[in-house]
Amino acid sequence: MSNLAFARKSELKRANYVLMATTPEHKFNFARRTMQDYIRRFASSFSLIIIGNEYEPRNFYVMPYQAVSHLFTEDSLSVSSKSNARRWVGTIRGHMLQVNNAAPKVDVSSYYGRADLFEPTIEPTDPEHQNPLDDYAIENYPTEISARLKQSVFRRRVLTSYGSQCCLTETTETDLLVASHIVPWSARVESRLDPSNGLCLSTLYDALFDKGYFTFSDSMRVICRPRTVELSQYVRNALNAIDGHTAAAPLKHPPKPEFIRYHRDNVFVK
Repeated sequence: MSNLAFARKSELKRANYVLMATTPEHKFNFARRTMQDYIRRFASSFSLIIIGNEYEPRNFYVMPYQAVSHLFTEDSLSVSSKSNARRWVGTIRGHMLQVNNAAPKVDVSSYYGRADLFEPTIEPTDPEHQNPLDDYAIENYPTEISARLKQSVFRRRVLTSYGSQCCLTETTETDLLVASHIVPWSARVESRLDPSNGLCLSTLYDALFDKGYFTFSDSMRVICRPRTVELSQYVRNALNAIDGHTAAAPLKHPPKPEFIRYHRDNVFVK
């Protein structure tokens, strides 16, 4: 029987960095330039897939980039003596991921043979689906994995729309960016995965927005919570830094006015 990841290799490459292992120890060689391209297109919402023997059905690893990104640093890069190309080289032995030049090892046994973790192959530039309810609605799934996979598509679309930069600050570190829901997840099923219901915010402003410390006017100008004197100095400083600012416009999927009004009327602390 064919390896499940190998059989879908071409499809999976659309949204994941896929490699064939060169030894039984799952030796890998991730190119820096290719890795940066996936980060540019998908932020951190993609997986590193390493395929072993193509005839063993579950001889592969599907590792979410977020879970192992701390190993793939500039300091851990190896340089080819022939081409001068910069790559991350390493192995997986006994389910322990080791990147050369990186001190820690990571147990990736939970990602072995996990076909259920295959990332949905929807490119950020793909046309919108015909039925928006199918695309944007998500029910309460019986498993967290199904929900997580769909949420990763939402995150990818929102961050891509904003060029992977917070719409209120200059924050570009992808691990500090959140695809923040305008209408809360729990409020409306049909808008849960609508990218027009998302803003790219840094973690601090995502939390403040989620708790109603600030909102937006119809023109996307920041409106902060009144009586900020009651707040801690740190929170006051954070709100004062954005008060009256206008959110950066996304490349696509601009926030729908009805979503902004919902947040202003139902979430914002007046």
